[in-house]
Amino acid sequence: MKVREKGIVRYLPERERNKHFADQQTNTSLACTQLDIGMEINEDVKRDEVEMLVRELMVGEKGIEMKAKAIELKKKAKDTSDHGGSSSRNLETC
Repeated sequence: MKVREKGIVRYLPERERNKHFADQQTNTSLACTQLDIGMEINEDVKRDEVEMLVRELMVGEKGIEMKAKAIELKKKAKDTSDHGGSSSRNLETC
């Protein structure tokens, strides 16, 4: 896995990928469709398509919007789980 400035590019060998396939569909739907913080790559992907998506993620308008949404979601998750947040209060009532 390589991390540079704004994004993560990760490669999973086929055997590892198959173990996580069911989760992948759910995660892809959630990140790309519902939360709009991810980009989906076709199975039959070509190098130039990957380059285009990575450039869009790193410096494009959509990448900037996705980063802002991800930061907002991170803040909401932190606020919810901090002491006094809704998750914390729900645990206290159990």
